[in-house]
Amino acid sequence: MAFRDAIDTRVRVTFVTTSYPDGPDDPAGHFVRAEAKARAASGDLVTVLCPAFTAAGVGVRDDDGLVVRALHGGAAFGWPGVAARLARSPLAIGGALEWMVHARNAIATLPADVIVAHWVLPSVWPVATAHRSFGTPLVGVSHGADVRLMLRMPGAVRSSVVRRLARAMTTWRFVSQSLRDSLLSALSSADERVVMRIAEVRSSPFEMPAVDPALARARRSAMKAETVVSVVGRLTKGKSVDRALDYAHSRGPRTHVVVVGDGPERLFLERYARVRGVSATFVGKTTRAEAALWMAASDELVIASRAEGLSTVAREANELGVPVRFV
Repeated sequence: MAFRDAIDTRVRVTFVTTSYPDGPDDPAGHFVRAEAKARAASGDLVTVLCPAFTAAGVGVRDDDGLVVRALHGGAAFGWPGVAARLARSPLAIGGALEWMVHARNAIATLPADVIVAHWVLPSVWPVATAHRSFGTPLVGVSHGADVRLMLRMPGAVRSSVVRRLARAMTTWRFVSQSLRDSLLSALSSADERVVMRIAEVRSSPFEMPAVDPALARARRSAMKAETVVSVVGRLTKGKSVDRALDYAHSRGPRTHVVVVGDGPERLFLERYARVRGVSATFVGKTTRAEAALWMAASDELVIASRAEGLSTVAREANELGVPVRFV
């Protein structure tokens, strides 16, 4: 064999992410997994660095050909989201800092031709401090939560953070144009030019769970309502599920709402539905496949959040042929 042929020319890609599924049906970070799998399918050597949400989960595992390194410090991450977890326990910020240190150390020892950091805050920071001196291309991906965090910052702080992030990245990828534009609208002209030099708009891939149409029809029939609307996602203030319940109320008593998901707002939303006289079923947290089945069994998917990057459930509803209504 010639020496040239013996050299492994596959691209080594490292994904750094604060959200990654524990299993194939876990909704957390499933689009990160889909992108990593797509890179692996194209022949790349893929390693994923993510938080371990329990001490028992720390370590290296194989995930359909992906090398997943789950690191200490997952206390600040995971369901129902960083903001909700920190609101409930501010000391969880220590977990985020611990994860960043472990991620930095792992990145410093990993050979990589490309690094992809999902959620630029905080995933870009460990890369920037560990690897940028080697000139490795760094793609930062903003999904929504990180942009919302920057929008809440005082102007001077936001400007400093944006410039530091932009210096670290070779590409700043936004999953939707509206998400990019919402950040640009809060920046000075000079900062806007800094971002636009490396900005790109491109959605993340996703894998659609399989849905049995006959089972969806049977579930729809069992609800015995004139109209069934579904709401799918974390029950946090930012998702504004109360507006979805208001929408159902405006449609009249023959409309039934199925709320798929859980979170700190669930008790409030259950009381709110009762007070408004809205017929509602709260399913709770479930698998992606089950959530897709509930969507397929509804006449509409309702999205009330006004601060989404690119709603995966809306894309899934489109795949299922279920109309999406933004309220």
